[in-house]
Amino acid sequence: MKAKPVSQAKQKMDAEEEALLAAYEDGSLAIGPATSQEKAEARRAATATLKRDKRMNVRMSSMDMIELQTKAPSWACRTKRWSPVCCINNT
Repeated sequence: MKAKPVSQAKQKMDAEEEALLAAYEDGSLAIGPATSQEKAEARRAATATLKRDKRMNVRMSSMDMIELQTKAPSWACRTKRWSPVCCINNT
């Protein structure tokens, strides 16, 4: 099954977006190296996106917690956030 070109996506675009898409699809869009200002802006955006400054407590049943831990990725075992369910599933 062949993927549809980006231009056939069901999205409403303004004139600038359509011009960028056309340039990308015909290969005339040239992207130069990022400036130090652009890199700094990207770093600030990434830091703000990944910042975890809020906490929340959720009460749930033991069975729901076990199911959630079973579906969770195994990174918890590697980062010393030990969970018996996680480690049992990975051994």
